[in-house]
Amino acid sequence: MSYPYIIQQNNILLNVVKPCFSRVASMKKVFVLCLIALLVFSLPLNVNAESKKRVLIDVAHDEPINFTSGYNMFISQLTSRGFTLAENKVSITENNLKDYDILLIIVPKSKFTPPEIFAIEKFVKDGGSLLLVGRGGSSLDTKNTRDVLNQLTVNMGITFNDDLVTDTQNYYDNDATNVIIVNMVSDPITNEIFKVAMKLPCSLTISQNSKALMRGSPQSLSRPYLNDPDKNESPSKDPLNATSGTDIIVAARSNVLSGKVVAMGSSTFIEDHMISNYDHLRFISNIFDYLSESETDVTPEEMEFTYSELVLAAEDYLKDNNYDDAIKTSDKAIALDSSRYEPYFIKAKSLWGKRRYSDALTGINNTLDRDPGYEERIEALVLKGDILLALGKYEESLSTYKIANGLYDIIFGAWYGIARSEYNLGNYQEAIEAINIALDISPTDKDANTFKSMLVSIGDDARIDEAARYYQLAEDSYLTGNYKQARENYIKSKNLYTELGDQEKVELIDSKIRSIDSISLGKNSVVFILAILVILGIGLVGLLVYLLKPEIFKKRI
Repeated sequence: MSYPYIIQQNNILLNVVKPCFSRVASMKKVFVLCLIALLVFSLPLNVNAESKKRVLIDVAHDEPINFTSGYNMFISQLTSRGFTLAENKVSITENNLKDYDILLIIVPKSKFTPPEIFAIEKFVKDGGSLLLVGRGGSSLDTKNTRDVLNQLTVNMGITFNDDLVTDTQNYYDNDATNVIIVNMVSDPITNEIFKVAMKLPCSLTISQNSKALMRGSPQSLSRPYLNDPDKNESPSKDPLNATSGTDIIVAARSNVLSGKVVAMGSSTFIEDHMISNYDHLRFISNIFDYLSESETDVTPEEMEFTYSELVLAAEDYLKDNNYDDAIKTSDKAIALDSSRYEPYFIKAKSLWGKRRYSDALTGINNTLDRDPGYEERIEALVLKGDILLALGKYEESLSTYKIANGLYDIIFGAWYGIARSEYNLGNYQEAIEAINIALDISPTDKDANTFKSMLVSIGDDARIDEAARYYQLAEDSYLTGNYKQARENYIKSKNLYTELGDQEKVELIDSKIRSIDSISLGKNSVVFILAILVILGIGLVGLLVYLLKPEIFKKRI
């Protein structure tokens, strides 16, 4: 297809190089410039050197926009301002979005598949920009454009409403459904914009972290899906929605992590027959300046939005067990606002998932220090108990679980933690009592049932006392620095706990043994280095003596 915006590369090369080579003998400097021009224009023209200006226009979902009719002036305006454009005629994937900065989806009528939705969401979260354009309900719109768009915006803070906005004072062509928007909200996108036409616009609902760009006038009304006026069953009284006047929103924007989303309730402003009217050309320039900016000033309202979006993204990563990205995203939210508990809590859970127990303990303490809600505090206390238990701090874990129980005494996690803490402290009867309560709360929990079976089978087995004795001897030796004896006793304790099936204790002892081995390796390395230094020192002394008094080394005849 030959598009009006594509520069003919060969012609450019010919026009630049030909006159240069005709004077190459007498103008060496010009010849050099020609070579530079040749190198520059030989580069692929579809790769724009200016960032954030590569635009992909989706036409694979029954959108009306194309490169040959109806939107020529819109396309020409973008290309004249340095944007490169391409059509997408296939299913949207991460792969075919990776080479673009801005994605346009304009009045789609066929639904996006789950993989396409995922790819678009990821594109925006990773820093891409998205322009979504809808339209209001009418007899012309039988394929639910708004439902299709709302598939994409469910996590972007904007909803396209199934309605039609009219205005009894600001309209054109003697039709109240041809609305002229005059109520602009101050923003870079609406700078120097006073009037924008919208034929059959729908309204938008936005989250508290999104920003309205255009609102209705005091005379604006929101109507339910417009019935076909040619049908006899049309209602005798025109129905109205509760939202009206300046509460109606017809354009908005939001940020999703580092990406940007702009949503419009009508496509009139980019259509050939209307684009040159009112302030449409400037409005298009403002929109694409905003979408193509790599950095923007962040207002306090947008910072709040960014923080919330970061927390939501971190939660999504955590749900997918993507702990590394959850931690990174939580850190970004903490950098924006370190006074709130949410990112610390997500980070602590992620560190727990990665078995980084000491770091997780720091994170959960930061969570509890920032006054989480009632339910969140209980959950955080249970997690803190689990972390302390994993670190072998049984007295502290038991105390923490009991604090959680004091807030609400039918928490399975707290009673299960108490049972395990009591067991590790040698209080087997208390452990049995606690695990029974835990199983009353959650009778089918597999781990708790396995733990109870182990407790029952152990009874007063003498091996428990022996294993605990060796463990305590190892701890005492470790504290006094007798690492060799500590290691021997840890191994004896580990062997007994292995026989008893106490895998949790075995893992704890393994970590202790690794710690000792690391210390021993460090000591051996130090001794080895010192020995080398001593040898080198002796050699150096001998060399100095030889240099100062060589006669000492002469042979006597």
